[in-house]
Amino acid sequence: MMNTQFSNRRKNYLFFFLVSILIINIIQAYYSNLWDDESYYTVFSRHLDYGFFDHPPMTALFIKIGYAIIPNALGIRLLFIFSFTGTIYLLHEIIHPQDFVLFWAIVFSVIPMHILGMLAIPDGPLIFFSTLYAYLAFRCPSSKHYLFYPFVIGFVEACLLYSKYHGILIIICFAIYFIKERRWWIAHSIGFLLFIPHLIWQLRYGLPTFYFQLMERHEPYFRWAFTLDYIGGQIAFWGPIIGWLLIGVLFLKDPNRNPLAKLSRNISLFVLGVFLISTHKGFVEANWTDCLYPFLIIVFYSFLKNKNGLRKIVIYSLPLSIAVLILIRIILVFPLIPKLDKGNEFYNRPQWANQMKTIIKNYPLLYVNEYQTPSQFSFYYPTTPISNYALGRVNQFSIWNFDATWIDSTIIIRGFSFCHCDTIHTIKGDYYFKVVSAHQLHEQTYLSDTLCLGYRQTMRTHQWTPIEHPIKSLWLFLKSHFLFS
Repeated sequence: MMNTQFSNRRKNYLFFFLVSILIINIIQAYYSNLWDDESYYTVFSRHLDYGFFDHPPMTALFIKIGYAIIPNALGIRLLFIFSFTGTIYLLHEIIHPQDFVLFWAIVFSVIPMHILGMLAIPDGPLIFFSTLYAYLAFRCPSSKHYLFYPFVIGFVEACLLYSKYHGILIIICFAIYFIKERRWWIAHSIGFLLFIPHLIWQLRYGLPTFYFQLMERHEPYFRWAFTLDYIGGQIAFWGPIIGWLLIGVLFLKDPNRNPLAKLSRNISLFVLGVFLISTHKGFVEANWTDCLYPFLIIVFYSFLKNKNGLRKIVIYSLPLSIAVLILIRIILVFPLIPKLDKGNEFYNRPQWANQMKTIIKNYPLLYVNEYQTPSQFSFYYPTTPISNYALGRVNQFSIWNFDATWIDSTIIIRGFSFCHCDTIHTIKGDYYFKVVSAHQLHEQTYLSDTLCLGYRQTMRTHQWTPIEHPIKSLWLFLKSHFLFS
């Protein structure tokens, strides 16, 4: 009788909090303007492919499906909201918390996850499929469906990789743990086969993502600031109120750790260590480790359930964590902080797009050195052709190269002044523009003079274009960057 009452109470808590998280994120998504990156990925969804310069295509697919259901900002974020709710459900089913007060206190104390769970960015699918992968491994290892199980694991592995490349770290950990399991080797083979279309896409375009991530993004020398920023960033990201404790628990001995918690701890230390080592070549963003969400929660809950003192710290700090989360959610909608509204990506976007449209009219729009801003404009006016002229960081527009086919006069926009230009005064600040003909648009010398580059900045003329012999491109990449460097 007592067990039945406890089980019903736990289910009631689960239902209440899942519905609450879902409704709050839906309201937040409806009233919050798109973040710049979300707009950029929305353009991806209009040109679905097996790959994109920055990320694999799962994010674009999520957006495509959601926008087809609800054609607004909520629709763009719809599948990401449901996937985060599914993540919490799966995490609950993995842990089966007896101390459900502690479990929900931990869930609501990791504040960044609740913001990432609302945004249409690759982190959402990555976290969801990492958790689903852990659920299948931890809760279904003895499944009687011998033939069906490897196909499910392989499919989820492919989805993990199609979400974000960091998923390979989770797959490596489980491959080592289940190295003697024949079913897992079948699953890895299936996952690899399903991921082949993306690898072919990379080869076809000359491995642009690998070139960017492994070569262009690296700094030429080591800086301690990168390592210190990474350590501090992880403490803040996994809290921020209890981040120090959540990360610190990984380095404490616990004789009561069950096999599930031990494996989760090893996975967490491995992934954190990989990114710590990578700081010697450049800056590592704090959210790159978010694939560890289910594993860190498992370790943290397992450790604290028998430590009454530490348990009280998490529970007593919960009101402060919730207050910070509510404040962040409000700030994402309302410009409460003075002077923040002009530079913030979430504010005044519809007004800004309308002001830009009064000048742009129906001209094709070429932004100089900005790929997120034209994506924002395209969300509100999708019929206006847009492209990007990369002076620095190349991006997906460098692959599409839309402006190569334009035959009409074009408006060139730049975020700071250049020669013989006019000015657009907007709610987000001044933008500078010039109208050029299609013939002038494709003249490198003319554009260089128009943009006032002179000797101060060299134009990036490289465009990522399809390659006739993808295997040859792989050999040339390895030869130039690894074998004979």
